[in-house]
Amino acid sequence: MTMTDPPDVPKVLAYVVRTARTISGDRELLVHEHRDAPEAGVQVPAGSIEPGESPLDAVRRELSEESGLRFDAPPTLLRVYRWHNEFTGRWNRRHVFLFEADRPLPDRWDHRITGRGEDREMIFCYRWLALHDAARVLCGDQGGSIPWISNPSSGPLQ
Repeated sequence: MTMTDPPDVPKVLAYVVRTARTISGDRELLVHEHRDAPEAGVQVPAGSIEPGESPLDAVRRELSEESGLRFDAPPTLLRVYRWHNEFTGRWNRRHVFLFEADRPLPDRWDHRITGRGEDREMIFCYRWLALHDAARVLCGDQGGSIPWISNPSSGPLQ
């Protein structure tokens, strides 16, 4: 980064995982699609860190606003890395957090986004995706930190 480059845009991603309610007991990741904009692709709850907000507070806020979920247990910070957003032309500094589902959750639900962001009032359609498929299915490199779920020390913080 040079003196004229804009600063990285601080972002958070929330990986919510559960054990599947099947015989296999595979792990699953919570994902959503935009009801009215399916071209946006399959995503995880994510968003921007507001000025003065910590990454932890931001990921809890984004998860609540985008899915309606709140967890008492603190999430695990899996990874911090830079990602270039081709759409905006800006670099993002992504903080990826892992939440373990601590209670049974529905297999599918729709949620109307709350908060003050540009996605307010959008409808996100939630479902669970097999963890081993997530890196391939998620858009915008949102699945790039999946390997850190099974082994948080599998890579350095970048």
